[in-house]
Amino acid sequence: MDLINLMVKHKVFGEGIITYHENSYITVKFQQGEKKFIFPNAFDEYLTTENNTIAEDIKEKLENIKIAEKEEKERLAEL
Repeated sequence: MDLINLMVKHKVFGEGIITYHENSYITVKFQQGEKKFIFPNAFDEYLTTENNTIAEDIKEKLENIKIAEKEEKERLAEL
C-alpha cells in the first residue's frame, strides 16, 4: 500500500500529507511541522483520509490487529 503523498486529516493538527512510510511508522507533514505516527493505529482515533480505497484497507488492517490482540489475550488467559 503506497501511502506517500496521501492527504490525511488529524483531529488537532488539521490537514497534512504523508511524506514517509516504513513498516509500522508514518511521517505526516502538517503546517506546524512533521509528526510521526504508528501505522495503522493512528487511523483508529487520530487520522482520517478521504481516499476510500486506502481507508478500507487501513480499516481491515486495524480489524486484523484487534482480532490478533483478542486472540492473544484469550491465549494468555488460558495459561
